Amino acid sequence: GLAAAQIYLEFNDTMINATRWFEPKNDTDYIFYGKTTRSPSNDTSYIHLAYGKARVMVTILLFPTPPEQPTVSGSGKICTFEFNVTSLPPKNCILSLHNLTDIGRTFLLDGSGAEIPGVKLEDGSYAFIPELTSVLALPLLMASTAVIFLFRKKAFIRKTSKT
Repeated sequence: GLAAAQIYLEFNDTMINATRWFEPKNDTDYIFYGKTTRSPSNDTSYIHLAYGKARVMVTILLFPTPPEQPTVSGSGKICTFEFNVTSLPPKNCILSLHNLTDIGRTFLLDGSGAEIPGVKLEDGSYAFIPELTSVLALPLLMASTAVIFLFRKKAFIRKTSKT
């Protein structure tokens, strides 16, 4: 009986920064795929809350609202968030859906506008996992620099010993 959703996502903006967030309307896994929706412009926002803490909030609702348009059931995507990595942290960056004290929090609403009970929110995280090529690149670069240094040192020694 899903008719509307609000996604509140907090993250550490010294590690990642939200660059774009949108309804994946053309994705067949989108929970409202093929339905008409609306996202009020004042409810789609990015706010820097404090040092190392920012949030993105998106509200999506069926429009026209039920009963003119039937609610949906099942599972699927609600929103897509894209981030720019701003640092390569040695630890994880939590992507938190929980903010129980603020009106701006993650929740799902049914066709009558009531919060759907029993929804389990699971936080996510961003973790930097280097590609194999970048892991190998640094040791290879260091090894080639050492070989060049040794080669130049030997060449210099030979040159000076002949004179």
